[in-house]
Amino acid sequence: MKDEEQAKVEKMKDEEQAKEKDDEQAKEEEVTNEEQVMVKMKNEEQAKVENVSNEEQAKEKVKDEEQAKDEVKDEQQAKDEVKDEQQAKEEVKDEEQAKEEVKDEEQAKEEVKDEQQAKDEVKDEQQAKEEVKDEQQAKEEEVKHEEQAKEENEEQAKEEVKDEEQPKEASPSPVE
Repeated sequence: MKDEEQAKVEKMKDEEQAKEKDDEQAKEEEVTNEEQVMVKMKNEEQAKVENVSNEEQAKEKVKDEEQAKDEVKDEQQAKDEVKDEQQAKEEVKDEEQAKEEVKDEEQAKEEVKDEQQAKDEVKDEQQAKEEVKDEQQAKEEEVKHEEQAKEENEEQAKEEVKDEEQPKEASPSPVE
C-alpha cells in the first residue's frame, strides 16, 4: 500500500512536473511567439519605413530628373536665344551691307552721271568752239567778199572813169 501511495505521489509529482514543464514550455513558446510577433511587427514597421524611404527617394529621383530636364530645356532655350540673337545680328549686318551696296550703286550712278555731264560739257565747249570758228570763218568770208566787192567796185569805177575820159570818137554818132 505504501508503495501504491508512493507510486501515486510519484505519479502526481511527475504529472505536476510534466504540467509545470508543459506550462513552462507553453510560456516559453508564448514568449517566443510574442517575440516573433514583435520581430515580425518590427520588420513590417521597418519595411514600411524603408518603403516610405524608397518612395521618397523615388520621388526625389523623379524630382531630380525633372529638374535636370528643366535645366537641359533652359540651356537649350538659352542656346536658341543666343542663336536667335546671332541670326538677328547677321540680318542687321546683311541689311547694312545691302544699304551699303545700294549707296555704292547710287554713288556709281552719280559718278556715271557726273562723267556724262563732264562729257556733255566738253562736247558743248567743242560745239561752242566750232560755232566761234564758224562765225570767225563767216566773218572772214564776209570781209573777203566785202573787200572783193569793194575792189570790183573800185575797178568798175576806174573803168567808168577811163571810159568817160576816152574820146567818143570810137563810138559812131547816132545823128550822122
